[in-house]
Amino acid sequence: NDYESGRTSTSRVPTFNGKKPAFVMWMARLVAVATYGAYVQAIQKNTDGTFGEAECPVDAAAAATAEAALLLDPDDEELKLIVAAWKRNNKAFSALTLALPDKLFRLIAGAAGLAKEVMRQLYAEYMPSDRISHVEAQRRYDAIRLDDRTHPRYRRQDVAQIGAEFPMATAT
Repeated sequence: NDYESGRTSTSRVPTFNGKKPAFVMWMARLVAVATYGAYVQAIQKNTDGTFGEAECPVDAAAAATAEAALLLDPDDEELKLIVAAWKRNNKAFSALTLALPDKLFRLIAGAAGLAKEVMRQLYAEYMPSDRISHVEAQRRYDAIRLDDRTHPRYRRQDVAQIGAEFPMATAT
């Protein structure tokens, strides 16, 4: 199995091995753990193609300013949203730091503490949605052959694996 132990629990962040075929499954597991840990908003892809929460401050200084202002005005709902978004970001960033292999540490180092930036870079590298992905998916679908020696269940698994690797592509 490409994941450290092959299992994850709600308290353990799944690790990513840095290989494209494993990304979709790892991402699904990370989202499950993040949902349970109440920080999924910090890593999710939004409908407009951005990642994370719009309310999340751009850096720790902005978060500290919002936290200080919240002490002065504890009823300010906007400040509460900003502070909560920063806390979720910190949990998500910590989880991503634990999840990524050493060879992807450049993503952590270059993200300035923002989980949504790490997610943006991961998706750009491991989940391309361009035409080449569709061509590659089609080539892999075309290579699937059913013969007398192969059980159909294994071909269905092949199709499911291609679908997981190329979620935006369809077989024609």
